[in-house]
Amino acid sequence: YYTIGMQIKPSYSTARFNLAWVLLMMEKFKEAEELLADLGKDTESPLAQAKILNNHGCALWLLGRRQEAFSQFQKALRVFPGLREAQENLDLSPGQKPVLAGG
Repeated sequence: YYTIGMQIKPSYSTARFNLAWVLLMMEKFKEAEELLADLGKDTESPLAQAKILNNHGCALWLLGRRQEAFSQFQKALRVFPGLREAQENLDLSPGQKPVLAGG
């Protein structure tokens, strides 16, 4: 359904965010990372932007790109300091799963 929504309205960031979330749940980390990398530019809401940055960090973490992931979690907190998921993710250790932000 998300891909149909994106075909109808390619700029629909909510559908793209939700599709990335599903891809992460399906362990398609590279596809999710690519989708989230471009998504943050399309939103003006600080909370939505922080959630995108957090989830991008989650994808990077799951791809083994730890330093890039921490950078995204920090950016998320600069945009929206109260984002609990990003704060929790800054305390991750190797082998732990990151906390995704929902839509």
